[in-house]
Amino acid sequence: MQFPRLNLPCLLLLGLQLLVCADPFPQGVNQILNTMGQKLAQLDESVEDDAGKISQLKKQAAAELEESLADEAAIREVQDAAFAKVHLRVQQQIFLGGCPRTFEGCPQGWQLDGSSTCQPPADYDGTCAAFRLLDFSSKADKEELALKCRLTWPCEDACAKDFASCPDQWTNIEGLCLAPKSYAGMCSPATDFSAFSSTQKIQWAELCFAPWPCQ
Repeated sequence: MQFPRLNLPCLLLLGLQLLVCADPFPQGVNQILNTMGQKLAQLDESVEDDAGKISQLKKQAAAELEESLADEAAIREVQDAAFAKVHLRVQQQIFLGGCPRTFEGCPQGWQLDGSSTCQPPADYDGTCAAFRLLDFSSKADKEELALKCRLTWPCEDACAKDFASCPDQWTNIEGLCLAPKSYAGMCSPATDFSAFSSTQKIQWAELCFAPWPCQ
């Protein structure tokens, strides 16, 4: 049996047709590659999501830290203000309280020289130097000096108090006692004492640094 002879051009054309029609990869490989591509895309999206979440967490942590520092600063400010108020109250009690002060002449233990200057004693451990009396003539000036320099003036001689009126230097306006502008005590500058007993007025005067005048 003889086969028909095929010339070379026909063979080449047949080979090209086979190459064009044939699948260059084994069956199923394309699907595997597509699946891998989808998973890689999902991984990329996951990485981007994680980066966004990390950035958000950093911002949230920074905001919480800033808020915490602000709260601590506010607490310290309140504590400092409370300490300053208590410290001032103690200083007032030591150098101004306990009794009405005379504020005449030099503080206790200080000596007045020929130039009207108060000279400190040798054991004075405060922060102030000698001062001229004429530079601190008013009661308010001397009260401020007493607190600043840790000075005490003698107590006034005891006298019968006039509890029918307002505290010393306070003004009576239709039964309401109003403090002078120089008042720096801790109590209300406008007080009605009509319901106060004599004992209550004495206690109030000591607490509020506002004594009653003598009769």
